[in-house]
Amino acid sequence: MAVKKTTVVKKKYWYQILAPKLLGEGVIGEALGSTPEEMVGRTVSINMATITNEPQTQHITLKFRITGTSNNNLETALTEYKIMPSALKKLMRKDREKIEDSFSAATADGKNLTIKLVMITRHKAQNKVLSALQKQARAFVSKTLSKLSYDDFLQ
Repeated sequence: MAVKKTTVVKKKYWYQILAPKLLGEGVIGEALGSTPEEMVGRTVSINMATITNEPQTQHITLKFRITGTSNNNLETALTEYKIMPSALKKLMRKDREKIEDSFSAATADGKNLTIKLVMITRHKAQNKVLSALQKQARAFVSKTLSKLSYDDFLQ
């Protein structure tokens, strides 16, 4: 005696993804799902030129995490701001130095961030000058970040 299994097909709908208040709460895309609540937690990567309509910012990628729903729209929070490696490579020329640094810092409202600094010099420099620049930049960013809230920092 064979038992037939019945499959339940869930109807899926398109839900609009909204940018955070920081970027004007405009529509940045759409996502397909059966309920908006199941979309919470997903991430979306978008080119900054599509949000700002400025081709000069096409080398920047923004990553958003869907945090909630309102009126069948999906609300997001900015989680990553990244410059494309090809844009950094284009800045490098002969007789220039690149300084990279990665460290953790906290904002005034207690959010811990991972900051990745990239500095490019105009001319060749000695290693002790480069390391001094790296230390000063890290101290400056940490001090400035400790005075700003997360939203102010992103601005």
